[in-house]
Amino acid sequence: MRRSLLVVLLAAVMIPSSGHAGPFTHDACAGSAAMTEWKRLGNDVLENLLFADGSMWVSDGTRSSVVRLDADGSEGTGLSGIPSPGGLTLGPDGLIYAGWGNGAVGAVLRTREAKVVRFDAADPNGTVAVYAKGFNMPNGMTWLPDGDLAISNDFDHGLVRIAPDGSWSELARVWGTNGLVVDPTGEQLYAAITFDQRSPIARISLDDTSDVDHDIQLTFGAASLEPSVHTDGDPDAPLLGVKGLDDMTRDADGILYVVANGTGELLRVDPADGSACLIAGGMQNPSSVRIAPEDGAFADGDPATLELYVTEFSGAVRKVVYAPAA
Repeated sequence: MRRSLLVVLLAAVMIPSSGHAGPFTHDACAGSAAMTEWKRLGNDVLENLLFADGSMWVSDGTRSSVVRLDADGSEGTGLSGIPSPGGLTLGPDGLIYAGWGNGAVGAVLRTREAKVVRFDAADPNGTVAVYAKGFNMPNGMTWLPDGDLAISNDFDHGLVRIAPDGSWSELARVWGTNGLVVDPTGEQLYAAITFDQRSPIARISLDDTSDVDHDIQLTFGAASLEPSVHTDGDPDAPLLGVKGLDDMTRDADGILYVVANGTGELLRVDPADGSACLIAGGMQNPSSVRIAPEDGAFADGDPATLELYVTEFSGAVRKVVYAPAA
């Protein structure tokens, strides 16, 4: 449902990225990037991914499962029977946390049927337990410095924090959040916004979560699905109406890597000045991106490159080897 709704909402303003600089996309990043299809899980709708316990874990909405993949692409024992799996993250307790009920219907109708479950990678189906419940969408997720878990909702003001006892409350009044990243200092939370013509990444102060700005804007525009009209659009940004930002991650220096679900792009964003460049284009509704741990089997062992893995709504998991310019 989320896939079809996204396509309908964005179709009128989407212009496929050619991968070249111009008024409808960003300049290519300095350096080089090579993209391959690393694994295909049929035509399944893939929502999120995580590296944990030496494996890759993928939220597969079509299978209602969190699929486990080894570095050679073979499937191990994952978590089955999880409707509309959403965000994935490794908890401070060593368990994997997964969103349950990450669907557009629940988010829009505010059914409060979504939850977060956790499980042991050694025995996913035998150890699964509910961590928190009663909210509307567990889309992106990340841990906050104080030990709370942040959960996003790209169809509502549903950016929430979940305390270790499973209770939850609104984290910040931000509409339509998706991918979540805490900066290396632990002072800022960045949240990608999906249905907004400015293609913004919100910056939220964790010292005062009422302090929110949208000064990182990847495209020029004024309207959002909230609905709302914004007057702070950046006229110097590319002209495309909305990229449909989805999940994102960061490197050790705090540089953000975000996928654009609508335009099929992987972008590099420097939050210090809001500048952005295009690493790779031509993807089919990319939904999440993660950097492979340098000391693991999914990386090439070269510290000069980043191995970025991207899930798509098409069923593909793509690998992008990115070598930034010196």
